[in-house]
Amino acid sequence: MHSLRDWYQANENIMGDASNQRFDANATKFAARRTVNETDNQTKWDKYLNDCRLDDRLVQIEQWRCELERVLGNADAEINLLARMKDDCDAALAAKAIPESCCAECLGLRDGRLEIDVVKDVVHDELCKEEKLIERVKETLAKRSQEAFTMIMSLKDAKRRVSDDLEGKHHALDINRQALGLHTESSGLSYIKGLGRVAQGNSTPESWNVFSTKNRDECEEEIRASTQLRSLIESDIQNTANDLEAQRIACEYAFRNRIHEFEQTKSELEWQKTRTEEELQEIEAEIRNVENAIAAKAGPQKVCFSRYELRAELPGVEHCRDEPAFGLHNELRELEKSLATLNLRLEEAQNNRDRLCRTLATITHDLDLKLNSLRLDRQCLEVRKKLTVPLYRTPRIEPTMDTLTRTFA
Repeated sequence: MHSLRDWYQANENIMGDASNQRFDANATKFAARRTVNETDNQTKWDKYLNDCRLDDRLVQIEQWRCELERVLGNADAEINLLARMKDDCDAALAAKAIPESCCAECLGLRDGRLEIDVVKDVVHDELCKEEKLIERVKETLAKRSQEAFTMIMSLKDAKRRVSDDLEGKHHALDINRQALGLHTESSGLSYIKGLGRVAQGNSTPESWNVFSTKNRDECEEEIRASTQLRSLIESDIQNTANDLEAQRIACEYAFRNRIHEFEQTKSELEWQKTRTEEELQEIEAEIRNVENAIAAKAGPQKVCFSRYELRAELPGVEHCRDEPAFGLHNELRELEKSLATLNLRLEEAQNNRDRLCRTLATITHDLDLKLNSLRLDRQCLEVRKKLTVPLYRTPRIEPTMDTLTRTFA
């Protein structure tokens, strides 16, 4: 049996324990209430801060999206402009087949010249210059076309990188907007056990910004290079067209001068031919006259010989050296001398006639050569008329006009 003291002590112990438990419970209650308030405030603050961070991130991504879309639009426009310029360059290159064929045809036609007319004249030099110029122009335009193709490939590659980056920005915008719109009442919320299982990211903000900056700068650098190439191609198209036009004028000027020389030579040869033919007719008439004169001496010579022979029959002393004898002797000597002189003149006239015939044949042959060369050069000018129409028209470039003759439509 317990004592009264034990009974009191037990009651005091129970009351003391109850008081201590109530105090501890009260302290725990206030601590829990404070912790609830603190964690609730911390949660709300963390969500607010993350909302602000997401909003700021959206602003950054949106800025880069606008920047990349601008660069992408510029790249698309530049690719189209460069492609059109490449088409212009290819068309200009293809158009050079016309002057090339004209030059080759003119050189081929002039190969038809004969003998002395096969000369290395100014026309030949100008045609050779034109041939070399056309080859150089074709090489230049072909090189520019290849450079344009390479640049288009580089632009498309840079555009692809910007496009991939822009696509990533669109996905990032969608995901971050979706993340910003989540709240406790949102559907489809999930819980991931273990913070270590959540990926923190593949890049830093600095590397992220550097990546987009690099894509933008590289694309803009390609655009600047493409713009310079377009300007160079346009300049080369215009310069080559001007060079060919200047050479065309030089060639046709040389052709006209050469044709004028041929016409002058032809006129001179025709005059010489006419005068030679007239002289030949006159010398032939004179030959006939001399031949007639020689034939006319046959009668008097026969008479003189007959008289001389008849008087030789005079008998004895009657056959003396009298005046008739001396007269007949002198007449015979004069007839022989006249015949010798006439034969000499006949031979000279015949020799002159032969030389005139040879000269006439030479003149006629040379005139035929000149007529052939003149016909070929005139035919070359007819061939080159196709060059007086626009070979290729670029923007703001007037059609090619023939500055020496009319314009052929």
